[in-house]
Amino acid sequence: MTVRTWIRASTCLLLAITGMAGAADEYRSAQPDDRWLDERDLTMLALERERMANHLAAYVANTLVRSKRRQTDRHLWARRLLGLALTLHPQNPRALLTDRALAGRQPLPVMESEHAPELLAQLLYQRAKQLRESKPLDRAMANYLIATAAFMQPYSEDVVYDHECRRLKHGALNWSPISGEASPDKPAK
Repeated sequence: MTVRTWIRASTCLLLAITGMAGAADEYRSAQPDDRWLDERDLTMLALERERMANHLAAYVANTLVRSKRRQTDRHLWARRLLGLALTLHPQNPRALLTDRALAGRQPLPVMESEHAPELLAQLLYQRAKQLRESKPLDRAMANYLIATAAFMQPYSEDVVYDHECRRLKHGALNWSPISGEASPDKPAK
């Protein structure tokens, strides 16, 4: 038995014993809570919500899943972004297709997007700043858009500053109504 074979066998045995085999590379579908958002209460128009959902799904399919981030982070944020897309536009075909492909471990198609990821992050951030000045549900949506923009563009000072100020003041965002799963951080009360 060579050293390489022994290391592989012991690693597989250790993963099987601890129950970690396959846990890191499993994607669970986004399951947004339909009761959380009443589309009539948002000031965003239906076409704007549909386009934003399309861009988020394209970002996940074209950029996020092919990035060099850890696979658990990619899956967590894919679930969050697709959940956000499905919250904005529940029957969005791009978001549904991407979510099903990730859950079924199928190859993702390349989707057309009008915006580069950096520009999309800035558009999300600018729209979130406008939504902050509106109704309570719009302000809640603005928090998710800012968190998304901060994830997509981690070197943008304005976006990250706004996100971190909100996080320090109110705690981590609770992504459970969006993704169907609580944030790994302690959610705000």
